[in-house]
Amino acid sequence: MLVPPSLFVAIVLCCGWMDVRASPITTASNTISRRADNYVRVPLYRREPSMPRLAQAVRSEEEDNDNTVMKTIRRRPKDLPLKDFTDAQYYGPFSIGSPPQTFQVIFDTGSSNIWIPGDACRSVACLIHHKFTPSSSSSFVQDGTPFEIQYGSGALEGVLGVDTVAFGHHTAPVHNFTFAMSTVERGLSWIVARFDGIVGLGFDEISVDKLPTLFGALAAEKSLPEPVISFFFGYEKTAKASQMILGGVDKDLVEPGHDFHWIDITVPGYWQIDVHGIDIGDFDACKSKKCPAIVDTGTSLVVGPPEEVREINRAIGATLNSGGAASFPSCEGLDDLPTLDVTISGRTFPLTPKEYVLKVTALGQTQCLSGFAGLETPQGLWILGDVFMRRYYTAFDYGNKQVGFARARANPPPAAEAT
Repeated sequence: MLVPPSLFVAIVLCCGWMDVRASPITTASNTISRRADNYVRVPLYRREPSMPRLAQAVRSEEEDNDNTVMKTIRRRPKDLPLKDFTDAQYYGPFSIGSPPQTFQVIFDTGSSNIWIPGDACRSVACLIHHKFTPSSSSSFVQDGTPFEIQYGSGALEGVLGVDTVAFGHHTAPVHNFTFAMSTVERGLSWIVARFDGIVGLGFDEISVDKLPTLFGALAAEKSLPEPVISFFFGYEKTAKASQMILGGVDKDLVEPGHDFHWIDITVPGYWQIDVHGIDIGDFDACKSKKCPAIVDTGTSLVVGPPEEVREINRAIGATLNSGGAASFPSCEGLDDLPTLDVTISGRTFPLTPKEYVLKVTALGQTQCLSGFAGLETPQGLWILGDVFMRRYYTAFDYGNKQVGFARARANPPPAAEAT
């Protein structure tokens, strides 16, 4: 995708050209906590959404729908859509090597590979992010096999290596794990990203080059009490509590009076489930059928087939603006918009305007955007991204091949907060 000069300038001014690199890694900011409740908590940091990044994400999806975003790369399953991390918001610490070299990464349930910038990379994105240095790791083994992956708004090439990988500084380590070190990163999205790389938490079926997956290795090595990872995205004003919990779910993060609702995976690869209703007003996006949907921590919005999403945005009064995002004429009176109900296996998960309207600021101007975006996929897939998961604490159970949702607690007790 070619980015218009005006959009490029807006992104640079919004994000701060000298501040696109993640903050320096420190022990305090990447503390993995294990308290008396035995939960291992990985703190997650949220990057606030911005108009240019959201517009770029939507525009890249629309422009690439013709051919590019659905093109597959060598050895990638042909019926699986590619991803776009232009506005991925939640990232946390992950380490590779001995002694550990720590990076900020997106923990992404919509992909299955691990990659970070390698020290041989000279792309602009690599120069302003943390890079892995193989010679500084006593446990590193060179593989050298070429690796490449294509996303909706960027691509990268690299080589494979083998080393110890772990959450945070050295939690739940997996030894002799194959990962990719980028040598070339193409695309503006990598330059403006606050994260260094991506840690995929999907299944073997979507792993590029059929490389082993981290979740599979964690389960095989019994590195966790249970092969379950859950994400709490800090509902309302609890952003400091945003966290990924290794080995189970924390009931203190669930709204009192609610419990987890577990749904079986229908097609291993992505964390794909059947949704039985997506309703707003008189419009039923699933048309009384099942809507295939993937639950994806690497997608910011709720994404669906363009025609159905246009109807949803029409129902809430959002229209496409010149930047390609669906926006509202004004941020006034939005609390009176209708609730969108997502029904899954007999339980309804409502999203109110407070939860699906995104308020973003760029260059001193504030605008309200819809949390729904359209994207053509071969199977008409829906994607339940961060807009949905901020309201519903979400768990991924690799052992039982299930996804669980529970109403996120608005004000969790201090003991349940990430450090």
